[in-house]
Amino acid sequence: MPGPLDRLRSGARPSLAIGLTAIGFVVLIAVAVAGGLTGGGERGRDPDPGAGGGDGDGVVRCVRRAGRFRVTRSARASATVTARKPVAVTASETATERSEAGSVTVTATATRRGVARASLTAEAGARASVRVRGRARACAPGADARSAERRAITRARSGARLDADRRGGPPARAAAARRARALARERAGERAQARAEDQARRAEPRLQAGAEQDAGEAARRQARERLAAAG
Repeated sequence: MPGPLDRLRSGARPSLAIGLTAIGFVVLIAVAVAGGLTGGGERGRDPDPGAGGGDGDGVVRCVRRAGRFRVTRSARASATVTARKPVAVTASETATERSEAGSVTVTATATRRGVARASLTAEAGARASVRVRGRARACAPGADARSAERRAITRARSGARLDADRRGGPPARAAAARRARALARERAGERAQARAEDQARRAEPRLQAGAEQDAGEAARRQARERLAAAG
């Protein structure tokens, strides 16, 4: 039959096991936290240009590049132009007036004038280019220093071209707009002038008839005046 001492020992064994297990969990948590702090500090750093770039690359190189690049932009514009075409038509008419004392014949000349107008709107598109300096810095990893530098140079050149495109875009677009407006005005002016000349040709018969009427009336009036003066 177990004595009091044996009963105490058997009761203490589960408590000791539970305590040792708890201590083990605490030790594991402390080790994990310490490892996380150490690893996190290394992962948060930027790669050293002379150190390994990760993913199997040996080194990282950084370079700067600058140059002048051609930047081209296009634009469209419209313009309205009014053209004027002066028109003048001259006609001569002869009139004869008779009386008992005799007759008088007079030839008179008259001119009718007018202005033909035409307005026309035209659109045009144009392109313009400017040369702008761009610059950029870029880094790239590589298996060795030469390959890393080649990749960095390619990236830096592309960045410099993008920088030049950003800088040169507004002046190139403004130059293209000016060129487009000039071209639109030229086209509109040519078409408006052609239309004004066509309207002038259409107005000539009306002006001719008016000039002939004016000349006939003037000739008859002058003939009557001369006839009256002679009598």
